[in-house]
Amino acid sequence: MLPVRGITGLPPVTPGSATYNASGSLVVPAFNTITFTLWGPGGGGCGFSNSGTGGSASSIPSLGLTANGGGGGRAWNGADIAAGVGGTASGGTSNYTGGAGVSSWYVLSTAHGGNGANGGGTGGRLGGGEFFVAAQPPGGGGYGGWDDMESGGAGGGGGGCCVRAYTLGQLTVGSTIAFTIGTGGAAGYAEYLAAEAGQAGRLYVVWS
Repeated sequence: MLPVRGITGLPPVTPGSATYNASGSLVVPAFNTITFTLWGPGGGGCGFSNSGTGGSASSIPSLGLTANGGGGGRAWNGADIAAGVGGTASGGTSNYTGGAGVSSWYVLSTAHGGNGANGGGTGGRLGGGEFFVAAQPPGGGGYGGWDDMESGGAGGGGGGCCVRAYTLGQLTVGSTIAFTIGTGGAAGYAEYLAAEAGQAGRLYVVWS
């Protein structure tokens, strides 16, 4: 049974939530239950000849939570054009892996980015006729570009996600928790149609 706040002197709880799109810190509010959902960023798409980079990890060191960024699309290596892998996560009660990107050989194919894990942002979508839809935060992977009309690229992977809940007494109300929000991976150069960078990660906190 939870303590009675009027008797124990605990501060009253006002349910709420907060979203953080950049690195910083937060002060733990009065809560009965508080849940942290942390997303890593997406990886960058690539052109046929130039790789994208992976997204940097999001983390809350004091809570042991890490959501890794998706991998960047990898340029032609003599055998294939490899799409970016989805980012993993650790430390949560639940840990989710982001979606993998998709590679393409030709302009009339697709070079999609992977979706961010656990309902994160969709990856960038690229198809024939230069039709494209930008990647969305948090954690959507960037689409791959085209070096020419017959040389496609590969999308970046989506960011991972971890979720962890705490009950009264597991965290100190009024304490400060620092966090890092990972930045999306850069796109590899593509001559004909530019590849897309990955979207940043995010932290979502809800308490009641």
